[in-house]
Amino acid sequence: FQMDMEGAKAYVGGARQESKVSRLRFEKPVVYTLALPEHRQLSYHLVQEEVWSVPEEVVETSPILLTADMLSTNAPSNYDEGTENLVDGDPNTIFHSTWGDGVYEKLPLDQCPYVEVNLEEAVSKFRFSYITRADASNRCPTGFLLQASYDNGRTWTDLRTLTAETDGLPTGGYGMTYTSPVITADKPFTLLRITMTSAVYKNYLVLAELSLEEVVREGIYS
Repeated sequence: FQMDMEGAKAYVGGARQESKVSRLRFEKPVVYTLALPEHRQLSYHLVQEEVWSVPEEVVETSPILLTADMLSTNAPSNYDEGTENLVDGDPNTIFHSTWGDGVYEKLPLDQCPYVEVNLEEAVSKFRFSYITRADASNRCPTGFLLQASYDNGRTWTDLRTLTAETDGLPTGGYGMTYTSPVITADKPFTLLRITMTSAVYKNYLVLAELSLEEVVREGIYS
């Protein structure tokens, strides 16, 4: 079978159906559910007379160990605020994109700072978390673009955009933690780019900690 919309998927009984791969028998009626990315499928069943189950969202993840040598940026720090602080386990140390005077020049205000993650093993479904700066300066991101590269960084594919308005990115400062929704790529990748598209203050990217999890199981079950 062929879908007429890019990214659409087919399911039977919650199981993903793949053209020329999945096999079904049709002695009884078969119900296909067609879905687009980021849409949720809810399922209810009758527990007893006039009592219905409540679907529960289940996300099982496996932590991805990040080390300093896996991280890079287009806006390195002039001070002791490098990308290694994103993975040092200390929420009181920060990564701050280029500011002040030093070896590196600040990005023009119309350019966006990013952090790239070079993964040791490919993933296709993940979510990420970060902690904001733990003081009153309120240098919080208000928008992100997540991209993956399948060709060693030559080209980049957009995966998801996140904003404070639509996705609840924290903007209050004081060491707040954010965990993204599950983000799915079309195929496994090892290069991830997390680009900050807007911020409370200028185009400064400031984060205390960054973590990634591979999603190994996801669904809504009744």
